[in-house]
Amino acid sequence: MNIYLMSIDSVTQADFEYISFYMPQRYKKAMRFRNESDRKLCVAAGVLIAHTTGISDEGRICTEKNGKPYITGGPCISISHSGIFAAVAVSNSSIGLDIQKKRNIDLPLLRRICTDEEYDWAALDERRRYLLWTFKEAVVKEDGRGLLMDMNTFSVLPFFADLPVLIEGKRLTGKFFDTDEYALSIVSSGFLFEPGLCFIREEDAALWK
Repeated sequence: MNIYLMSIDSVTQADFEYISFYMPQRYKKAMRFRNESDRKLCVAAGVLIAHTTGISDEGRICTEKNGKPYITGGPCISISHSGIFAAVAVSNSSIGLDIQKKRNIDLPLLRRICTDEEYDWAALDERRRYLLWTFKEAVVKEDGRGLLMDMNTFSVLPFFADLPVLIEGKRLTGKFFDTDEYALSIVSSGFLFEPGLCFIREEDAALWK
C-alpha cells in the first residue's frame, strides 16, 4: 500500500476542469472556499482519489455520518491535507491517514489528547509532539466516530516501536513519515507492509522537505 501526495503548486486549470466534470460536488465544495490554496487542496484531493482508485463516478464516493469517507463496493480510503499537500491512501483494510504541517502544539493542548505516559514522552520534544498528534488523528479517522472518540483514552506509543495498538478490541498497526516541515502518519486494521510515499506529479517530490 502506498500513500499518494500532490501539492497545490502542481494543480493546473486542467485539474479544475477534470474535477468539475467528473466530481461536480467536490468542485462545488472547492469553489466555496475563499482562499485559492484551499480550493487547490480540495481539487488535489479529488485528483488523487481518481488516480488511486480509478473511480470517476462521484456517486460511489460517500461519507459516514461523522465524515469518514468510503467507496461503495470498496476499497477503503482516507484523505488528509495540510500546508501545500493533499494526501490519499487506499487499502483493502480500514485505514486512517493524517498529514500536518508542523506548527506549535502547546502543552495544554497536548495534555488534553494524551495519556499521562504519552505526555511525559512528548512534552519536551517538539518532533515527538507532531508525530504523536498525527497518529492520534489517524486513529480517530480510522475509527470513524470523529470527536466522539476521546484521544486521551488510548495510547499510540507502541507504534513508535513498530508494535500494534489494541483499541476497544481492534488491533491497529501504524507507520509514520516526517520531514523538517511535515509529519504524516497512517494506521490500519490490517498489516502495513512498509507503505511508501508516491508523488503523482514529479515536481512535488522536491517540495516534500
